[in-house]
Amino acid sequence: MAPKAAEKRQDTAKYRKARRKRQRARRMRRMEAVLPGNVRVERIALPRIRRPAFSPGAWTGNVRQLAGSGWHWSKLFSLLLFAVAAAAVFRLHWDARWFVSDESIEFVNLGYLERADLAPELSIRDWSIFWLQPDDVREQIMRHPYVADAGVRIRLPNQVTVTVEEVQPTALWVTREGTLWLLDDGTALTMRSRSDAAGGEERTDAEGKPLPQIIDVNRDAQTPGKSAIDPEVLDSALTLLAALPQLQELRFNQGVGLNFALPDGKTYVYWGDGHDIDAKLANLDAGQQLLSRGEAAGTVIDVRYVERPFIQ
Repeated sequence: MAPKAAEKRQDTAKYRKARRKRQRARRMRRMEAVLPGNVRVERIALPRIRRPAFSPGAWTGNVRQLAGSGWHWSKLFSLLLFAVAAAAVFRLHWDARWFVSDESIEFVNLGYLERADLAPELSIRDWSIFWLQPDDVREQIMRHPYVADAGVRIRLPNQVTVTVEEVQPTALWVTREGTLWLLDDGTALTMRSRSDAAGGEERTDAEGKPLPQIIDVNRDAQTPGKSAIDPEVLDSALTLLAALPQLQELRFNQGVGLNFALPDGKTYVYWGDGHDIDAKLANLDAGQQLLSRGEAAGTVIDVRYVERPFIQ
């Protein structure tokens, strides 16, 4: 009975398959009858999915791929390169020879400054040489008030060379508290001594010429709130000294401004501010002629007013 039942099931399956095929064909004919004559409905081929046959050998190959292809000379070489790179990184970042120390920092072109003056400005000790940037080191050293400019050179393994350009005073500011250096912008600094100044305070410029003096006992020309002289007073004084190179010192007070004694030591001049310098020089010359000819008597020539000199 079993073979007959199996044959019957096969016949039933074939019948059902043929019936489904006829039904699809009828539906297609009905659709084609409704659509225009030049339109055809193509059958869509659906993909067939087949189950892969089980093969023990295939699974074994996949496991081998996951496990790796074994040791090869290229893998050994790559591993060696990785080990060398790791050792190099460790050495560069942990070996003390690559870190900056006090002994590896050098300052050059120093005059009146010393290493002890500049070293505290740098916060680079114990830093790796690979972490340093010359601009950052320069910014630190430029904070020192006596440094006008600086250049920084970094070299392996841990050398830092700082070339310093020191500020140079343009005049001396003589006050009751002491004598100070004056820079171009009016900044006042404590005087320093150069290595060739026999231990004394430096009172000459970079060329060895005596610095002009502005005697201001009461600091009347001081910029409020700053250790500096009024830049306008300094500019006026330097302009006057350039016009009268025989002068070595000027005085300043709140009442008359700039004033000075002529080289003869007998006549004093009230100059005032730094304006109208040509007119004041002409009035000074006219006042001296009046005194020399005996046409006027006095010990002070006041040229603060440009109309004419006043002698008193």
